[in-house]
Amino acid sequence: MSVSIVVCPPFENNSKGNVTGDSLFEGATRNLTCDTGYSPRDDYIVVSQCQNGHWTNLTECVKGSICEISILKCYSKE
Repeated sequence: MSVSIVVCPPFENNSKGNVTGDSLFEGATRNLTCDTGYSPRDDYIVVSQCQNGHWTNLTECVKGSICEISILKCYSKE
């Protein structure tokens, strides 16, 4: 019986932020943290997961507005 090991390609970070995580195997995750003045294109997509040899939920950091829920105020980071 042979076991197939699923591996994702190296994760490329082409955005204005930092991606953390160190495994390329099935189920591994990568977390995106944006640099000051940037925010995720979609605030709800900051974690990618290795599934079936591909990274899910790829996103990037973009210059734009941030909403701070704790103070219920939106503002633009510059």
